[in-house]
Amino acid sequence: MIEIRGVSKIFNVGTRQVQPLRNVTLEVREGEFFVLLGPSGSGKSTLLRCVSGLEEPDEGEISLDGRVVFSKSKRIALDPADRGIGMVFQSYAIWPHLSVLDNVTLPLIRGKRRMPRRLAVEKGREVLKLVQMDALMDRPASLLSGGQQQRVAVARALSIEPKVLLMDEPLSNLDARLREEVREEIKNLTRQIGITVLYITHDQIEAMALASRIAVLANGEVKQVSLPREVYKKPASHEVATLLGTMNWLSGRVIRDGLVETPIGEVRIGTQGLGNDDEILLGIRLEHLCVASSAAAGENEFPAEVISQTFLGDQIWYHLRVGPTRMVWKTFHDIDLPKTVYARLPKEKILVFAGR
Repeated sequence: MIEIRGVSKIFNVGTRQVQPLRNVTLEVREGEFFVLLGPSGSGKSTLLRCVSGLEEPDEGEISLDGRVVFSKSKRIALDPADRGIGMVFQSYAIWPHLSVLDNVTLPLIRGKRRMPRRLAVEKGREVLKLVQMDALMDRPASLLSGGQQQRVAVARALSIEPKVLLMDEPLSNLDARLREEVREEIKNLTRQIGITVLYITHDQIEAMALASRIAVLANGEVKQVSLPREVYKKPASHEVATLLGTMNWLSGRVIRDGLVETPIGEVRIGTQGLGNDDEILLGIRLEHLCVASSAAAGENEFPAEVISQTFLGDQIWYHLRVGPTRMVWKTFHDIDLPKTVYARLPKEKILVFAGR
């Protein structure tokens, strides 16, 4: 449905050049909810703008539904209005002086695909009902809440019956509770109508909750493309692992196959085939760390000191000092821990990456 091949983009900033995209190649399947995840400055928004036609790449080719909409070599660059896409911006771009219905029908009345006002109003009512905003169609947009504005922006994007919906961090302006609510609405709505979605975010929870597949971007390059569970459980690199949640990290040196010397002591790992003296980095997620008040005499078990705890409602983070290293244990149970505990690193949960 969306094919991006070898896309690069360079901006001239004063006397220097900035390259937000470096030879990006991706394929989004029809009906897929595809999420681009990455930190600020990773190239996500630039890539979305290239797909929409709001930016022109310096290299590469982009196709939508089998039709080339941009090609540097073929000198093709279709206007955004000719690409058959709908787009929801981070700011929603709602016209405050218009009613809800007028916001939705304006592209139908004045855009390239103009239609009689009667048909535009009919279509506008139809999509507003789809996003559960039909009861407010006559309300001035200036009186809408953030969540309601977001729904209007989605309705407007869907009104032109696009084959592809592009969404640029549409939930970032909402509070935490509303983000969860609207996230589910977007997921259910797009699944219901079967539209292909290319969605960008820097929020790893949002990405995993919404995505059919995730592409992780960093420094303008694609670092990994996979199912959400695969990206979380088997990140391709230290960089990807960091983007998918907080980690406990240990630098280490391989003593022999399966055994690593670290600042907290010798750690056994499940990864095989590493060479002696290889510098590596070990990572374990907060919830995979095991903590007990007494020793079990198991492997990878180390005495630790409880420094503090952070109560987060549905979970508690215990901050530990294991030897010279600070580590965090996340649990969903409120436990009265003694000052001295024992931390265990299950070897099957330890992620291993090349050292830096």
